[in-house]
Amino acid sequence: MKVISEFIAPWALAKEDIPIHMIWKSELPYDTIRIRLPEKFKVHELFNVDEHLAKGLTILIKRLKTSNYFGLVVFASETYKENLTRKEITIEFLSHGEVKYSHTFTARVIRPLLEVMKAPEKIVVREDIDPRKLINLSVKYSGLGTAKIAIKVGHKGATISYTDSLYRQILKRLINEKIFLSHELKEVVSREDIEIDPESLKKLSEEMVERMKTGRGILPSDIDQETLREFNEWIKDSKNINKLMNIVYSEIEQLMIGAILYYLDRHPSEDIELIGGITKTIFKSRVKEMIIRIHYKDSLDNEYEPIEIPIKVDDQRKNVERIFEAPINIEWITKRIGPGV
Repeated sequence: MKVISEFIAPWALAKEDIPIHMIWKSELPYDTIRIRLPEKFKVHELFNVDEHLAKGLTILIKRLKTSNYFGLVVFASETYKENLTRKEITIEFLSHGEVKYSHTFTARVIRPLLEVMKAPEKIVVREDIDPRKLINLSVKYSGLGTAKIAIKVGHKGATISYTDSLYRQILKRLINEKIFLSHELKEVVSREDIEIDPESLKKLSEEMVERMKTGRGILPSDIDQETLREFNEWIKDSKNINKLMNIVYSEIEQLMIGAILYYLDRHPSEDIELIGGITKTIFKSRVKEMIIRIHYKDSLDNEYEPIEIPIKVDDQRKNVERIFEAPINIEWITKRIGPGV
């Protein structure tokens, strides 16, 4: 039997279609084509098949619509634990139950895999320590396409992590840094190739100012209460609204451009998507251990077992009433696998 053309997709994620076809030229007598599928595989579609019978992981083709060609689409119905899994799909041509010719295709199923390369075993929490440099991790990503990642921090089952909303970030900057009392606006960090739509900024600024005027929205937990009272009195004066609009507009623009620059500088790869942005953890009461959980999915939303990073905490704060917050800093190391593996 002479095979003129045979093809299988070089790689796939779980639940992603894997097309296969065979074209042959032969007078080889056969009455049945038998397809043997590996565990966790299913057939999505058959091409040029007039009559067939499915028995579990075996497909029996009784008659083709036209001779010397057929195709099928299969997929792995579940995820695998290995970064790369090779599974064989066998095509057999039978005559009266006897195999006359056999051809084996190899399906390569890839899944994202996260590995912790570096993490502190213990951190010390004190008022005089820079919280921005406290928690530093290095995580390796191996896979295909983009991994969607969400980071959560827990203590004895209780979540103690969050991502600031844009509204709370702006309000906290206004109050804690007393920006609303300043006579000059901050100069916005800019780059010629980055432009934020001014109409969108204006609309968002108007919505935020309205929320501030009416007191709607959740306040940041660590906002300065005395300055907040001063701000609430200041905003009652209608003459200050235009100034507030300009301040909020400038602050939003600065945060957005800063976020884009941070992404370009620190995340040049398209392989990682941080859902919700950078996660922060807050220490309200004294804790002895924290657990960082990294949840992740592939680009088809297949979800995988999260990885857990336990870190012991030596909490030496003198005042536990004052909230201490620290970002989870992660250095991402990416390794893309695909065709040829």
